[in-house]
Amino acid sequence: MPSSEGENMDCRQRFIEEYLRERKATLQKEWLTTKSWIKRLKKHTRTEEMIRLIVVDSKFNEEWLDRIKELFSEQDSTPRYIEKLLLDMDTNLKKQNNRSFFLLLYGALITATFKLFGLDFSIVLVLFGFLIAGERLIVDETVGALEELKLLVKYAQKEYME
Repeated sequence: MPSSEGENMDCRQRFIEEYLRERKATLQKEWLTTKSWIKRLKKHTRTEEMIRLIVVDSKFNEEWLDRIKELFSEQDSTPRYIEKLLLDMDTNLKKQNNRSFFLLLYGALITATFKLFGLDFSIVLVLFGFLIAGERLIVDETVGALEELKLLVKYAQKEYME
């Protein structure tokens, strides 16, 4: 059992990082495949594929609910520990959302630099568009996963406190 606040914080951060890694892997393996995408596009296989994906997500959530409860019992969790875990998630959510502003500044700098070198403005806009779209996908995926984890922690917190 961690004896200091720093070790508790490290434990909480590792837990959040592990969730994000596993959530991303599950999305890539199940949702973000050509096969799944095609099945969701076709009318006659759409419902079957969505049900399959719901089952996958439900199993993932159940596994993580168990892991959250295990974390609570290992940490001899007090309401304060759980609140700090939720605070860590909120802090990460805010930082992820702030990345968009810096991306725009970065993109404007790149656009100005390319323009100075005489590149065609339409090419610069296309490159800038790809840059923003890629970054938004990463940010949205992370924000979504953090929000899901936060909901799971709150659910486990209710069960743990009862």
